[in-house]
Amino acid sequence: MSKSRKRQNQNVQQRRTTTRPTVVGSDQAAASLKKQKAAQQRKSMAPRLILVIALIIAVAGVIYLIVDKVTGDVDAPGIGKVEQELVLGDEGAPHDVIIYEDFLCPACGAMERSFDGALADLAEEGKVRVAYRPFNLLGGWAGDAAEAFAVVLDTSDTEVAAQFHDLLFANQPGEGGDKPGTDWFVQLAVQAGADGDAVKAGIDAGAGEQWVKDATAAADDAGVNSTPTVLLDGEVFEASKAPDDRAQALLDELR
Repeated sequence: MSKSRKRQNQNVQQRRTTTRPTVVGSDQAAASLKKQKAAQQRKSMAPRLILVIALIIAVAGVIYLIVDKVTGDVDAPGIGKVEQELVLGDEGAPHDVIIYEDFLCPACGAMERSFDGALADLAEEGKVRVAYRPFNLLGGWAGDAAEAFAVVLDTSDTEVAAQFHDLLFANQPGEGGDKPGTDWFVQLAVQAGADGDAVKAGIDAGAGEQWVKDATAAADDAGVNSTPTVLLDGEVFEASKAPDDRAQALLDELR
């Protein structure tokens, strides 16, 4: 064989060797596919993660605004200066506490249940005078409950009205879903010691509607736009934003 012929055969053999396809094992292929899927998932999750972070920031901003409103200026009339209130304790007590509340407000319910009657006990002991000022902040059923409370306050004594107030929070329904109506209010009123017929007649006649309108307007005039708003001796009391902790801190302050 001539040298040129031999060289041609060597070149052909070399091209065959260099162009032979690489055979990838099944394990390598699976690993490569897994990496590709993981990369695609990370890429697809990025916009979702950004959205979640944006939502968290937005919610935090809303919470900040709510807290800022609560801690803003509140110019509430002193106890006895408005008609729409339930007053416990005697004038001349060393401390005054005013509580603006909504009967559907979960935080109000949590705070009242944390008091567990202790605030009323302190009022009875002469350590504090308390004014509860419920109004219609959340609308709907909250207004119905406030109207029922106004009727009980009008047709019963302070002790019964205070018991009815506590029962409304002890049996507070959730914000969503159906809400109990007149019969439920009457049952709680009777449990508190009220005259059921008088309460039902008052609710049916809408006797508490104007009371609630006036209470809501008075709260707005005082600069109250969130519940519960608690004032101790004329100053907004916010030892803690958590209702349970705030209730305990207030009790500790008064004891």
